[in-house]
Amino acid sequence: MAYVLIALLSVGMWNGSEMMFGGLFPPIAVINDDLSFLSKVYVTTLPAITLMLVILAHTMRMTRATVISVLTSPYIEMAHLKGLRRSRIVWKHALPNALAPIFNVVAVNLAYLITGVVIIEVFLFTPDWRLCSLIRCPCATFQWCRAAVCCLLLSTSF
Repeated sequence: MAYVLIALLSVGMWNGSEMMFGGLFPPIAVINDDLSFLSKVYVTTLPAITLMLVILAHTMRMTRATVISVLTSPYIEMAHLKGLRRSRIVWKHALPNALAPIFNVVAVNLAYLITGVVIIEVFLFTPDWRLCSLIRCPCATFQWCRAAVCCLLLSTSF
């Protein structure tokens, strides 16, 4: 997902002799202390979009399933019999009653994102001597520790 977004939104696509789109965001998010707040937000937009798209599909599926489940309730049928419009029934009656399971899904996804981002950043992108001492791993076997963590991450995500 990230590579596709980098190709589309950072590098761009060529249509014969001109670029169709691209160059909107920097491909690598490097944040310095001398950047302004808006520049930091601009630089981190592409990683944020990538992380958001990862959980968006799951959240949308759960929202749809929960709303469909609520729409089969007797009070929704009564609202139909009263002659209320379909949009009003969904927005005023069904969606508020379906929000509790949706909030649970969002909370689990946020926890997944926070732990996943931290683990991936620490174990895949920081080959630091301090990290070897932090996980009490001799540096000669650090690559094996990194490979084991990657395997654990892949096995738990599927």
